[in-house]
Amino acid sequence: MLTQRTEGLYRLFLFCQIIIVAAIFWLGVWIMVTFYSPGGSLTWGRYSIYCGMLVLGLTLETLSRSKNFFLQNELLRPHRLSLRQTATSIGLLVLYLVAAKDAFISRVFLFNFVPWLYIALLFSHYYLPSLFGVGNFPSCRQNKCGSHVSAASLGNPRSLPTLKN
Repeated sequence: MLTQRTEGLYRLFLFCQIIIVAAIFWLGVWIMVTFYSPGGSLTWGRYSIYCGMLVLGLTLETLSRSKNFFLQNELLRPHRLSLRQTATSIGLLVLYLVAAKDAFISRVFLFNFVPWLYIALLFSHYYLPSLFGVGNFPSCRQNKCGSHVSAASLGNPRSLPTLKN
């Protein structure tokens, strides 16, 4: 049951990251169209494909990664994962742009979007697992362990007080 709950939380985490990435992307497109680009009708159709490529890159990167350490908070792990997700998403988008010979995307928008994508993914790695873990694993709330899941014990319950963290 613990494994299924963790798997479900991991999928919810990915879904939240996809929503965050799409929201930041469309906010950036809206700002670009509103303030810098007079003809916005063609922009929305093309940029929908670009957003789809970013989401696909994020999903493909997640499928290639281990889910074992999802609820553990380390110092540099969110940085590495955010960098990897950003590189994969932007890499797939650039691969699509090169393969389709699509020169429509604004390079200014793309280069301004990359740091915001990284920052959004970094904050999602820092804060979302803690929110999901503490709310769904009551032992974390009692032990104030933040985003860790306490280990289950098998064996004699009288030997539990002798165990150390």
